[in-house]
Amino acid sequence: MKRIFYILIGHILAFPFYMLTIILPYKAHITIGKLLGLTLYKCKLRRSIVEKNLQIAFEKEKTKAELKEICKQNYIVNGIQIWIYAIHALRFTNKYLAAILDLEKAWELVRETTKDDPGFVGLNMHTTSLISSWLTLTLPKTKTQELYYLYASRNVFIEYKYSKSAYKRGKKPINRYNKKQMMDLIRNFRNDNTVIYTALDTNVPNKDLFVTFFSKQVSIGKPMFELIIKHKKPVYLMHAEYQGKNQPSPYIIQMQKLNYTITGDKEKDVQNLASLYTSKIEEYVKTCPEQYYWVHRRFKTRPDGEAPRY
Repeated sequence: MKRIFYILIGHILAFPFYMLTIILPYKAHITIGKLLGLTLYKCKLRRSIVEKNLQIAFEKEKTKAELKEICKQNYIVNGIQIWIYAIHALRFTNKYLAAILDLEKAWELVRETTKDDPGFVGLNMHTTSLISSWLTLTLPKTKTQELYYLYASRNVFIEYKYSKSAYKRGKKPINRYNKKQMMDLIRNFRNDNTVIYTALDTNVPNKDLFVTFFSKQVSIGKPMFELIIKHKKPVYLMHAEYQGKNQPSPYIIQMQKLNYTITGDKEKDVQNLASLYTSKIEEYVKTCPEQYYWVHRRFKTRPDGEAPRY
């Protein structure tokens, strides 16, 4: 009953924004998102965290003026993401996604890149991960494939919308906070035709696994890497890159295979795969630092004996 109440309230509060998705052309939402980002930047919402993260990552490489501009652009990119996420959560259709992303080209890229692997793990990165996340819900799949999308949300309304959009397209949404769904994912992980999309480059409180990110140690979730190694799943890195509002398609999808080796030493293999994933993210972030999700405390959990970063 409580769940139904929250979903109902969510729909009532979301109604004015839902009407905007009908009235305004989709690219107008890019402008709204940009204004939202600038507003959040001016209000200094979590800006100290972004500035601290940029300082940690680019200590001696960039000037204060350069870091300030990256911070501002980062808020603009994230503002666009937040707004688009809100719109899609309300009214997710292929038509709306196609307004900012060349869907046919993106689908073809995924098909061509993964053609030799009917089952694999697609790892997003926290740049424009929301766009690539929504893309995974639209991806055509073969009749034998089981496609899972792993996400995290404690918001009942968002969870309801995710599930509705996913099941409608033959995908299975898995909420990290839902134990039953997670057990279903683990049981099916070993199947050759299981496809899983998720993102892992966020700080975790436990200290089971650390990797190097911008010459600093950062924590990263271990269980998914353990499952990948255990079942020898192929791994692909996938993300969306924001090109700008005036481009024919404001976003483009990039995807590459992570070629890792299995030595038989479980701990070493997990460490190597997690490090490879993180190093590829760092390579991209160095080219487009304004597009990474700096608003989260990526350097929060420290190895024993290290002073807090925040």
